[in-house]
Amino acid sequence: MNHNGIRAKQISDIFSVQIRAVYSWLKSYEDKGFIGLYTKKGQGRISIFSSFSSEEQKCILDKIDKGDSVKETTCFINENLSERITERMLKIFLKKRLCLEKNKMLAQTSSKSRGIPVEIRAIKEFNELSER
Repeated sequence: MNHNGIRAKQISDIFSVQIRAVYSWLKSYEDKGFIGLYTKKGQGRISIFSSFSSEEQKCILDKIDKGDSVKETTCFINENLSERITERMLKIFLKKRLCLEKNKMLAQTSSKSRGIPVEIRAIKEFNELSER
């Protein structure tokens, strides 16, 4: 960095990170080259919903199934549960859950000869969320 006249503080200001992160990037680059700068599997931010118990997640999904809006459900979570979330975070969570459920249903229908009917409502909700 010094041979170009750039200091770690300047880089940390540009990328809005702490100086420790810049030194970590530099060490990774020196050890492994550009490959060391790629994010590896298992790194990154953990979903805030993973801190909720399965009962709390079920409660959230039940509120949506009852017809509550995303805004109402977000207010409920922020008032009654330990974590603070935004409407956008809830939409992402619901989209992932619907995708998982859809894949699970498709796997069940393809594994059985007769198959079970796929829930049309789940597919419609998934498509509506993906359009937003």
